[in-house]
This record gives sequence, C-alpha cells and structure tokens, in this order.
Amino acid sequence: RPPITLLDDGDPSSSLFQDVQRVLDFMEDERYLVANELYLIVRERLEHANAEASTKEFGDPTPSSPPTSKTPTFARFRRKPRGSPRANSKALLSSAEQNEDRLQALEMVEKEKEKLERLVEIAAILQKAKLNLTIDDDWKLAQTLFGVTTYYRRESDGSLSVKIEGEIEGIPLFEQVAVLREIDLYSMWAPFCADAKVIKHLGKLDSVGWFSVGLPQFGLSRDVCFRTIGCDCMGEDGSFVLVSEGVQDSQKEA
Repeated sequence: RPPITLLDDGDPSSSLFQDVQRVLDFMEDERYLVANELYLIVRERLEHANAEASTKEFGDPTPSSPPTSKTPTFARFRRKPRGSPRANSKALLSSAEQNEDRLQALEMVEKEKEKLERLVEIAAILQKAKLNLTIDDDWKLAQTLFGVTTYYRRESDGSLSVKIEGEIEGIPLFEQVAVLREIDLYSMWAPFCADAKVIKHLGKLDSVGWFSVGLPQFGLSRDVCFRTIGCDCMGEDGSFVLVSEGVQDSQKEA
C-alpha cells in the first residue's frame, strides 16, 4: 500500500490510543526512528497516567511525578525531547475519556508487545549507524580509490566493521534500494561474489541474507550471514538509512 504517514510529523496528540496506532503506522512505512521517538513518549505518558489513576483510586497523598524513561534517549534523533502533547490538547478529552483512552492504549501496547519490542531493537541499530556516519575519530582509513573511501574498525566483541563513503550520481533512490534488496542477484554484479541467497524477508526493508565472496576455484572463499534494515528519514533530515549487521551463527547457552 502507499505510505499513509507522509504528512505526519510525529508530534504526540491528545490521544494515547491514537498515538500507539500512529507508531504502528510509522513502522509500516519504515519510519522506524520517528516511530520509536513517539513510542518512548507514549510509554512515559502511560506511566504517568497510570500513576495518576492509581492515586485517585487508592487515595495516595503522595503526588506523582513524571516518570523517567529507562530507554536510551539517543533514539530521539530529530529535535529536543518532547514529553507532552500539543498545547492545550488535554482539554480535548474529559477525565472519563482520558481514562478510557489510557485503557485502550494499554491494551494495544500489550497486544502489539512483540512488534514494539522489535521497534526498539531496530531503532537502536539505526541510531548507532547514524552516529557512525557523523563520528569518525575511531575509524581507521584503509584507502581511497575511484572516489570511494574505505574505513575499518575492530569492535569490542572481536568483529570487524567496515565503512565505505562515496557519491552516487544520476541514480534514483528507489532503484538503489531495489538493487540492494535483490540479494539473490548479488553474484551477477558484485565483484568476487560467488553466490548469494535471501534467507528471509522480515519486512519490506528488513531482510536476512547470505553471500559468499572469494575465488572458490582456488580454495579462497569466505561467507557471511547478515541482516539489512532500511529506514525512511526523508521527512526528518533528508536521509535514507540502510544498515547491515552480521548475524551470529551460534547462540550462547542460557
């Protein structure tokens, strides 16, 4: 379906229930960072609303204070944090309506718990990638060739990260994303790529794939399993983020 959040700036509204639905709509449109920012605000408002409702029910004389989210605030990537809805928006809902709205929002959050947990996970990956684009003091320059600059960095877990910077001119964004999503065709155009396969498409811009590189006929080859996630940030800062991370081939024992 076509995007339905193009005109939505992500500001919180007077309705918690509607904001939870907007979070899900943002996710459907691959606007994960805006979705996560709004979701963090919804969670804080729900905590505060639940505390107020508990105080009214049990008569606790201790005034409730706005909760502090335990979720890293770096996910709020666009503007300064905004923890309250638009000015005077609370006046749009009566006390009874606010309580009903709160209960509906809580029910929706619980119903979509797995999807919202996935949102927080994806947002952390994307925000880390955006930070890597702006902070380069810990990257080591490998080479610059044909207008492409390559950097590398060894991570604390022993893995190796690679960052490649360059400019692509005259190619629409849609075509670039389409080519990168067709993992099965990597071996037809990527240098030294011997084979490639899609393992699973988790979403329109969320895929798990595998490819092998090297010269198999000479016994030189390496393969990797990876996950690629795309995020539309065009409405926020004019960017489109596409990040790939290696997928671990084993799990630690519980």
